[in-house]
Amino acid sequence: MVPKLDRFPAQSTLFTPDTEFKEMALVEVNRGCPRGCRFCAACFVYHPFRNRSLPLLESVSREALLKEHRIGLTGTAVSDHPNSSPVREHPSQEGEISLSSLRVDAITPSLIQCLREGEEHTIAVAPEAGSERLRRMLKKGYSEEEILESIDTLVENGLSQIKCYFLIGLPSEVKEIRGNS
Repeated sequence: MVPKLDRFPAQSTLFTPDTEFKEMALVEVNRGCPRGCRFCAACFVYHPFRNRSLPLLESVSREALLKEHRIGLTGTAVSDHPNSSPVREHPSQEGEISLSSLRVDAITPSLIQCLREGEEHTIAVAPEAGSERLRRMLKKGYSEEEILESIDTLVENGLSQIKCYFLIGLPSEVKEIRGNS
């Protein structure tokens, strides 16, 4: 374990046109995860949760923008950074910004505006499971209403290309048939 992440800045640029991250400098915001979801190895393998400092992230981002015009903020819990708003907003003043995925409860109009200014067109959210029962089992306590509200917020604020990540084949997963509502 690296106790002080700032001693080892992690960034890279992929130089291939055939990847999701083409022409993008990737900057690691944090390591580990404070959430403890049952399926997530990062919470346990990279324990404890640690964030890079805002000054380091700003410095690394400025350096990365000399090589590429887009920055991809990576980490298992980018939205859990204590300075997540400045982390997301600062680089976009000088270049485009992208996030690997968003937590359902982190989606706000101000975040969406920042991403739109950074010319982000597609957003990924991770409800993880199709039923509230399975989400509770996974320790992803989002209600269906919260998920739909976050999607509505994205669409109402101009981001309508949305990817949703779901785990399938979970233990105790059953076909649930819903009535017409």
